[in-house]
Amino acid sequence: MARALLATLPTPPTAATARRPGTTSSTSTWAALQPAVTAAWQNGVYRRDFQNSIVGVNPHGNGTQTVTLAGTFHKILGTQDPATNNDQAATSVTLKAADDLVLTR
Repeated sequence: MARALLATLPTPPTAATARRPGTTSSTSTWAALQPAVTAAWQNGVYRRDFQNSIVGVNPHGNGTQTVTLAGTFHKILGTQDPATNNDQAATSVTLKAADDLVLTR
């Protein structure tokens, strides 16, 4: 399921949904830097890198997992889950099973 999700991630209608405040919206946020992944990255969590962002997906049944990021990324600023989507810098993230997260560079 996670592999299928990462393989079919569409380009969002606007990159503004995954940009940090004060940055310019750009479709390059979603330019994939690698083909769709077929193997887990860390602790059973899948990761796909894009030009200015990464997406992590923790599949159903994998339990809550913490992964260490190679560098500092930022959570998006959003209203759906403001406790998570709070524009905070992160060097590691914790994902519940069947959860995903978009982080910007």
